[in-house]
Amino acid sequence: DDNKTNLAVARGLLKKTEVEITTAESGQECIDLLSINNYDLILLDHLMPQLDGIETLAKIREKHLADNVAVIALTANVVDGAKELYIGSGFADYLTKPINYVKLEEAIMKYLPADKIEVAEHAN
Repeated sequence: DDNKTNLAVARGLLKKTEVEITTAESGQECIDLLSINNYDLILLDHLMPQLDGIETLAKIREKHLADNVAVIALTANVVDGAKELYIGSGFADYLTKPINYVKLEEAIMKYLPADKIEVAEHAN
């Protein structure tokens, strides 16, 4: 996400999940990070300057940087047909902003590899 506030919100929402988070402020930074690191799940903003999320995902796939990694569009774009646009562009799913924690957690549970998930028991 190119917006530092959005990155801070996402980081805050994910803090209690104990997920290790790496952030990038541009599509190119995301590509650069993927060229030197492996990730289990990618949340990718759509509307960014220079490379938008759809262009970034295309480059990620073209360069085989995360072939077996789910990429979820994270966007303020909630117009009719948005889901079809993202799925048709190769995203596994999409989440809208402002981020809904329940939907975010559901997506993480759905798309994160099962061997990376440890469900904590909650005390009543």
